[in-house]
Amino acid sequence: MELTLSEKILLIALDDEKGHLVNLGSNMQFGLAGAILMELAAQKKIDVREKTVHLTQPGPVSNSILNEAISLIRQSSKPRKLNYWIMKFSNRATKWKKMILKSLVYKHILVEKEKRFLGIIPYKRYPMVNPSYENEVKNRIRKITMQGSVANEEELMLIGLVHTCDLSSEIFQDKSERKIAKKKMKELSAHNPYSKVIDETQAAITAAIVVSIAASTAATAAH
Repeated sequence: MELTLSEKILLIALDDEKGHLVNLGSNMQFGLAGAILMELAAQKKIDVREKTVHLTQPGPVSNSILNEAISLIRQSSKPRKLNYWIMKFSNRATKWKKMILKSLVYKHILVEKEKRFLGIIPYKRYPMVNPSYENEVKNRIRKITMQGSVANEEELMLIGLVHTCDLSSEIFQDKSERKIAKKKMKELSAHNPYSKVIDETQAAITAAIVVSIAASTAATAAH
């Protein structure tokens, strides 16, 4: 059973036992947006030239989230920058996250559990029931960063997202190991042999995160 890039990054970001995201801030919001753009690029649905997204194949695919993303790009009055689509897609990140979680439940990797805050307000959690898929993904990242295994295009995309969204601690528990892995992730991003889309999307995600943090800081200072 194949997992999408967005499913893989969400599994890494999920607390296996408690079933919630370990990073609830803007990092994952923009990270999911970046994952969708990377998946579109990998499927040759878009091309990125001079940091601008061009729709190359507007036809539908088998993934409803990607179809929604394609539709948004197709409806745009003109080609727009990666930064624009990172921000645009991030507005749908909450909806898309729920869809991805449902998909992982359908694939019997997670289970949906309803909880109640103060015994009144309902909310949902998604603990892990089949860790084999996540373990396989994490082991591949370990082999690539620590043992020098050659990464394919999707693995480089995933490593780029892990690095940009600051999720390395979910894979490398040891601090010294994590330091080495982070350095290797940075090197892989800088010397990507496949496509500049990865590096440019990472840069767009980082820029969006910085803007989000700055806006939040300014809002706090104003009060």
